[in-house]
Amino acid sequence: MILSEEDKDQRLSSEDNLLNRLAARANRAGNSLIIAPEALGRKPEIPNIPPLIKEIAATTAAAGLATNKEMADSFGISAQTVSNVRSGRGDDNKEIQKKLHENLGQIRDVAIDRLMKSLGLMDDEKLANTKARDLSSVAANLSKVIDKSMPKSTDSPLSGVQVIFYSPRMKDIKDFEVIDIERIA
Repeated sequence: MILSEEDKDQRLSSEDNLLNRLAARANRAGNSLIIAPEALGRKPEIPNIPPLIKEIAATTAAAGLATNKEMADSFGISAQTVSNVRSGRGDDNKEIQKKLHENLGQIRDVAIDRLMKSLGLMDDEKLANTKARDLSSVAANLSKVIDKSMPKSTDSPLSGVQVIFYSPRMKDIKDFEVIDIERIA
């Protein structure tokens, strides 16, 4: 960026120039400039988030009913806080995570009950009508809630194992070359 002399002088004499602001501060402090660093992290005047709010936000997000961001916006907390509670990061989040698993168990039980009821309501008569689609979408949504509320266990020796079976393709007679042999009498 090329500045003209006029632009350079204007920027150097501006009140927004950092050096000019520091010089003005030093003059007010009696020719000694004291720069105090700001403390990192949460400010003391900002209260801690109540554990119940963390628990509700994390449970709702973990059950798949809302995203971390949506829950954070609803409660005026950060999405990172919701994520930390869900994963148990942080000293005070360990107890909340236990409650989270209990809540997810209750949500899973209710979802399984409702899933079974909705599957039971799909009788032959309703399958003939278009309303079965509505019942199947309810069942699909409830199964998603059940899946999201299941604990993600990596303790099992088979977790993450994928087995793929290949079956050979049966050959047809068309795949072979046919040789005609004449009979010799």
